[in-house]
Amino acid sequence: METFTFKRGPIDSNETWTVYPSRIEGSGKHKDFKATTHAHFAYLPQARLTISQLVLCSGEETLKLQCNAQRGAESHRAFAGLIEAVLVNLKHENPSLSFTPPPSNQNAMRVGQVSGLIPALFGLNFIFQGIKDSSGFAIGMGVFFILMGWFMAWSFSPGTATPQSIEETMQYVVRVYRL
Repeated sequence: METFTFKRGPIDSNETWTVYPSRIEGSGKHKDFKATTHAHFAYLPQARLTISQLVLCSGEETLKLQCNAQRGAESHRAFAGLIEAVLVNLKHENPSLSFTPPPSNQNAMRVGQVSGLIPALFGLNFIFQGIKDSSGFAIGMGVFFILMGWFMAWSFSPGTATPQSIEETMQYVVRVYRL
């Protein structure tokens, strides 16, 4: 059993969470690790704060553990310890659990990929007009727009930074928190 106390944000009051081998409890909530069906982990470093969130889901129940604190602050370190303890116990209690990108990341990915089509379509139009008018400049612009559309779609696609298994998530947490 491990207990962690941190603030969700700079002006919030302290929250205390206790991690048991099979569950987590705190702030009037609890979550059984075996009942967890999927999870999300998000880490977003900003200039002054880091935004961290671990979401554990089972059916309609969702437990969100969140901390917005300066890197290296007491709350940041305590939250990192909490996340590590939860992941270690999840690995033992629910080893097949998979982590998925947060839904907001999936929506941003779709918007980005669709918005990449617009410059690609402009590019195709430039190329067809360039072929019709024998204009090398229009063909060059068309290639540029197609490449720009491809880059926009690629930049919003999921990268390797989104962990998929508990082990990958643990390695990612250690790397971003430098535990």
